[in-house]
Amino acid sequence: MVIQAFKSLYNLRKLTLNSCMLDVTLLEELKEALMDTESLLALNLYSNDINAEGAQLISQMLANKTNLKTLGLSNNIIGHGGARELAGSLKGLNNLQQLALESNLIGNIGLSSISNALMNNESLQELFLYNNDIDDEILPEFSRMLANKPRL
Repeated sequence: MVIQAFKSLYNLRKLTLNSCMLDVTLLEELKEALMDTESLLALNLYSNDINAEGAQLISQMLANKTNLKTLGLSNNIIGHGGARELAGSLKGLNNLQQLALESNLIGNIGLSSISNALMNNESLQELFLYNNDIDDEILPEFSRMLANKPRL
């Protein structure tokens, strides 16, 4: 019910729903409620146990959020499958300045997807990835992505 109230907020600029126990049903409602909101600049959904299915819904929600500057999904459980889902929408977020994905169990496979998605993003300034089961094997690919990030 509360999530449906967001549907009428066309000028919403920042939404923070941290530790709100957003299950797949609530994320589906949130996706529908925010689908037409193009003014969103910051979306923070920390600590909601969001899994790969939830990440897919978030990715769909981000489809027209070209002005988004901050995406915070830390302390969830999106895994490498969820990272792959998010990567599809990250390619279109050319104004994204901050991406927080720490403590999400994305591993090397997930980081590879994220790195490829962010390759052409020139606005990224902050990237949080710690505590994600990442090892040295992915570093060359990750380094190539970082090479064209003068603001990071």
